[in-house]
Amino acid sequence: MTSSGYPASPAREKAQKAEDKGAKRASRARRPGRAAPGRAKLISSLTGYLSAVQRARSKVAPEGFGSNNWAIHASRSATGHALVASDPHLSLSAPAVWYAVSIHVTAPEGKDASRDVHVGGVAFPGIPGIILGHNEHVGWGATVAMYDVTDVYAEKLTPDGKAVLFKGNPVPLQTVEEVIAIAGREPYTYRVPIVPHHGPLLPIIVDHAVVDPDPAVGALSVRWTGLGPTRELEAIFGLLRARSVDDAQESLSKFSVGAQNWVMGDTAGDILWTTHAAIPTRSPEAFAWDAATYTGVLPCMVLPGDGTAEWTGTLSEHLIPRAKNPPAGYIATANNDPIGDSLDNDPSNGALPDGTPMYLGCSFDIGFREGRIQERIDAHEGPLSPEDCAAIQGDIKSALGARLVPHLLRAMDRAEEERSTPGTHPDLSAIVADAAYGPLRLAALRALLDGWGKEADYKAAAGIDLDTAMPLPDEGDGPGAIDARASEATLVFNLWLVRVVRRVLGDELGQMGFSSFSRELSAKALLHLFSADREQLATFDPAVQDSALWDDMGTPAVESRDERVLRALLDALAWLDRQGGSGAAAPRWGAFHTVTFDALVPFFSSLSIPPPSDPLWSGGFPRGGDEFAVDSSDYRLSWALDESPDFRYVHGPSQRLVVELDPAGPKAWNAIPGGNVWDAESPHFRDQAELWRKNQTHPVPFLLPDVIQAKESRTVVEAP
Repeated sequence: MTSSGYPASPAREKAQKAEDKGAKRASRARRPGRAAPGRAKLISSLTGYLSAVQRARSKVAPEGFGSNNWAIHASRSATGHALVASDPHLSLSAPAVWYAVSIHVTAPEGKDASRDVHVGGVAFPGIPGIILGHNEHVGWGATVAMYDVTDVYAEKLTPDGKAVLFKGNPVPLQTVEEVIAIAGREPYTYRVPIVPHHGPLLPIIVDHAVVDPDPAVGALSVRWTGLGPTRELEAIFGLLRARSVDDAQESLSKFSVGAQNWVMGDTAGDILWTTHAAIPTRSPEAFAWDAATYTGVLPCMVLPGDGTAEWTGTLSEHLIPRAKNPPAGYIATANNDPIGDSLDNDPSNGALPDGTPMYLGCSFDIGFREGRIQERIDAHEGPLSPEDCAAIQGDIKSALGARLVPHLLRAMDRAEEERSTPGTHPDLSAIVADAAYGPLRLAALRALLDGWGKEADYKAAAGIDLDTAMPLPDEGDGPGAIDARASEATLVFNLWLVRVVRRVLGDELGQMGFSSFSRELSAKALLHLFSADREQLATFDPAVQDSALWDDMGTPAVESRDERVLRALLDALAWLDRQGGSGAAAPRWGAFHTVTFDALVPFFSSLSIPPPSDPLWSGGFPRGGDEFAVDSSDYRLSWALDESPDFRYVHGPSQRLVVELDPAGPKAWNAIPGGNVWDAESPHFRDQAELWRKNQTHPVPFLLPDVIQAKESRTVVEAP
């Protein structure tokens, strides 16, 4: 990681290896660049603020971020009507983050009905309108587009700290007072210093109070497209009245901040995707980046605030990614790079025909969810039904398992060759001599992992009966037995994964002063190390014919790729052995990979779903899936070797909506995991959670007569 917070290259990560190991070997890994002392002090001064932000973020989404949506054109639909699927991934709580709403506004009898509104879907409580859902003509879903619409600038202050230097001239800071109410204390008035041409300065927090920045160190300002007036509510209200996907796109042209991948279909059978937002264009100096040496600046880094890397406007509307009725007959998004411009690991080299930089962002989703959704739709024989869309929402194929297990099996085979013929692979002699290396157990484990791919296609199954909470029997050829064996393999693989991440990257991270790496960067690093041409890696060491990153910097020996892989496997088995007394005699992934919809008020744990007193699910509902699955269930990936990994998760599909845009009237199915009733005595307190945990949904009545017909009770409030 560089001082700007952008990931460092593999060469930088292993930079000090040669010096630290001395005569261990001659390494060609490059020495990392160092942050300028002034910049390092500037970042250090913000430790209090950055730590507070990280704590807040960890409460909202400790690991995992993203959403899925797609639309199927009428020509590929089994019903002959367009289909829309939407499962946004947000915090899972009780009650749910969404509130189910149906709005019907009609003109009095005999009056103009052209402005009537009939719309159903979900809303954030307290925010007017409906965010995701459908009206009589159009259905829609959204995922975050991940566009870079925020820049951070390093500001040079005048000696008195009252102005910044911009293009060689002092520009006085402005101040806005924000009064913050604090329970049990006097309100706190925060005087926010603002750089007129950029935005507010990030606060320097010392002993829970904001202090003035040191003029000798400088400050960081933030420029964001949302700091000015925007028209998002107008865009949403227009969307609610749209009669076609073209109407919807026109309404969303007013949507500027919080860029979304809006995917929609209409009763004419058309589908459309639009990502309209105010996307800043920057001067070429903001892209002074050398991808070969990982030096320079990018908009996703801290930019100089001296006027050399400024915004020059916003991206023209015709250049913002969108599509209508593509030849494939469907559109899908999952927070992925919409145009593939970052896939070469260099977000700075995109250019328009006139040479203007074409830049949308540095960081997008790793792409496994989008890839799997496309794979499922492309491979589907015949047209797709609403049930098919729901099945794709529940896909739990292990993306990393499919890509990494073959490498693990290869290392296991080489270890057996070394055990049977010592000296065949001398780098593994210590592993096979280890008391924890049991040949019979390892052979059975190899067969289990090999079978995971061959008989279950790397399905990350829970392996738990969802009615009785008992482990599924793993003997036989039936679907239940295959799921049981798949769950055993999924557990071993994910245990190995958290350990191999630490075994391979932990030593370098420690030398850099970091305790962990982000989930996506860790996965990308492993995938690259396993799959890339070794000699093309920046950390290639001719002495061992592999990357220097495989070696453990903390030992005098030179560890190899296979040694690290197998050491992590022995770590995983040791962890499993320690669980012997915790009810894991028949280890299943679902016994450890669980979800609980925690009560919004922590003191009322009895209002969690399931509560700690639940006779079957006191530890949470068992769930299939693992990292980067379509049915999102990401857990925390980074664990120290002396920590016991926790595979529970708190962030995932906050609804599972499928809409069929039938001209005779749209049909919708959904399940909201935490429900909308916060009364544990109500029969509806957890009925939606029960559907959600089994990947089931229920029909959602739409028009008022349908709602009345489906009612259990009804309250009518009339104007006086």
